[in-house]
Amino acid sequence: MDMRPSLQGRLLGDKLRGLRERRGLTVDELAARVGLPPQRIVELEGGGSRRVRQRDLWCSWGTQANAVLDELCRSAERVELHAPLGVAPVFRDLDAGRCTAYVLAQAPTDRTDVTFRVIPRDAGAYPGLDQPLTLFRMAGGPPVVCYTYAHAVMFTEDPEHTDAAHAVFDRLHELTGA
Repeated sequence: MDMRPSLQGRLLGDKLRGLRERRGLTVDELAARVGLPPQRIVELEGGGSRRVRQRDLWCSWGTQANAVLDELCRSAERVELHAPLGVAPVFRDLDAGRCTAYVLAQAPTDRTDVTFRVIPRDAGAYPGLDQPLTLFRMAGGPPVVCYTYAHAVMFTEDPEHTDAAHAVFDRLHELTGA
């Protein structure tokens, strides 16, 4: 049984912690106000301790999708983007020391918050060629893969997707000689 917090649990926990901190409350003060033990507040802020049931989160483009992307960009240890046409402006709070984007030669590379690696024109077919994706390597939980579509975004912690994303970025790393 997997007892790691889900992505939704971690995001909700981050929101709860942020609200508590903005109000200037300690864990003990919030616990007293809502009638819960302080340890439960710590659990909730850490994403809860429930078994992972739902590993995917679908969001229409808008406030929710942008909030999830902002939180993942801010909190990930490493961010790797397969962005053949360039890095979309929705990816914020990055820095070149922990974010690498793999792009085609003609893609804009003027952002200073991302390290760019150019995919050679003669690379041929490689895993992930058909779908831009982002891999967020998280310190406090499983990695998260983000697939962007015209009208929605999918975030997943499913090991099948995260393993495949690791393989894509390993291959892109080889192709770019990084």
